[in-house]
Amino acid sequence: MAGVETSTIGLQVGKPMDSVLLTPAASPSYAAGKLVFDSDNDSLTFFNSDSGVGMQVGQEFWLRAKNVTGSTIGNGVPVYISGSDGSLPTIAPAAGNADPNAYTVGLTTESIADTVTGFVTTQGIVHGLDTSGFSNGAILYAHPTSAGVLTSTAPTFPYFKSRVGVVARSHATLGQIFVNPSTTTQRMISVRNPLIFTKSDTTLADVTGLSVNVLPGVHAFEAVLQLSASAIGGYKLAIGGTATATALLARIVANNVLTAVLNSAVTALGSAVGAVAGTDIFVRIFGTVVVSVAGTLTIQFAQNVASGASSVLANSAFQVQVVAN
Repeated sequence: MAGVETSTIGLQVGKPMDSVLLTPAASPSYAAGKLVFDSDNDSLTFFNSDSGVGMQVGQEFWLRAKNVTGSTIGNGVPVYISGSDGSLPTIAPAAGNADPNAYTVGLTTESIADTVTGFVTTQGIVHGLDTSGFSNGAILYAHPTSAGVLTSTAPTFPYFKSRVGVVARSHATLGQIFVNPSTTTQRMISVRNPLIFTKSDTTLADVTGLSVNVLPGVHAFEAVLQLSASAIGGYKLAIGGTATATALLARIVANNVLTAVLNSAVTALGSAVGAVAGTDIFVRIFGTVVVSVAGTLTIQFAQNVASGASSVLANSAFQVQVVAN
């Protein structure tokens, strides 16, 4: 029988059929409602009312959605569901810097103008992309800060790791990406200072290694430090960093063997507390901070009095947990 490319099949109601044979067709042309055996993709291809796309049946899944961002969303852009417009979900370019725009649902399978309804591939291969900047097999993620941009560098804390898919073909115009979205959140990070950090003056400085990048939100933190202090110089400590904190509530507790020598509250970044008692000191710093502008949180250290040398010993640790975005 002739292929669907050149004829239609008439079906009689009530007449059973054993099978339907479709003649393979290469590069099938568009017609709304057409179903054809596409030999290029070795699958059935279905064309709906959108002339810009064709679905390879069994090889991909789509989401029908509307762009209301005010700008065109290009082909092959990672997107998230931003809301709804009537019965349709709305989409916007995704980035890994916040909830919900880090939860990538797929890649646009066509360019979608503002206020226009189009399709997003939620699983399967998107064709006709410029993937020349990536190698075959590269895992792609939504960029942590640039909405709608793909990167092969896995985002790290405090950003969301929003995996989009894998490069199936690296090519400047015929590139392909296999879409298979998955978003994970790293809500906690622990860091340590690999080397002894020594101070011989009273000017606070960030302890090398004990620094964490944070985004706006509420964070809980804890630092566990072992100090070797000059008997006269002593030590002082603070929570510092470049982040802007609208609220900070922390406590710094220090023990010399089993004797408590310091137990002080801190309510501002860079506010130091210190002591000169003892030479072998165990310190615990813990609390919460509300960050309004992204930056760093650090553990700061100096001598309480400039005399001799005082140190933060190696493998002291600092842990930060995101409580709320």
